[in-house]
Amino acid sequence: MKGIAKISINILAFYLLIEFITESIPQIFGIINSAQLMKTGMISGILVTQLLKLIIALYLWFSAEKLSSFMISNKNKDTIKNINYRYLHLISFSVIGIVILALSIPDLVQYLLEYFNMSGRVLTNILPKIAAKIIEIILGLWLLIKPDSFAKKIEVTNKNHK
Repeated sequence: MKGIAKISINILAFYLLIEFITESIPQIFGIINSAQLMKTGMISGILVTQLLKLIIALYLWFSAEKLSSFMISNKNKDTIKNINYRYLHLISFSVIGIVILALSIPDLVQYLLEYFNMSGRVLTNILPKIAAKIIEIILGLWLLIKPDSFAKKIEVTNKNHK
């Protein structure tokens, strides 16, 4: 099961790297080309958040073994014939938690840096975005750290609908 978890994390890391290449690199070059029109704080905020996406992708790729060991704590080596679907659910929810965190943390950092670099600092404009990202991060942490509690809630819901 740890092998499946590691493969899932590697796929996620590869996806995030491709997303960085396709979205972040053009945005970074666009910022460089229009640097005279933007404040330094705004430029650095956008650059930091885009580079944070790259760092997260690289961290997931190089830490896949450690993360899969964290997600699956049993030491026995299940073969593919003996898939425990409860563990597969736990892996899936943990990977979803990692996806949510990998996408939400850079956005939250960007919103905070934008807020601190605003001249008027009108919190009402950016507060809903910040609140939504904080909720997403809490959900991502919950799915990563306690995937079993989420799996139990789904099992109860499925039993009630049968």
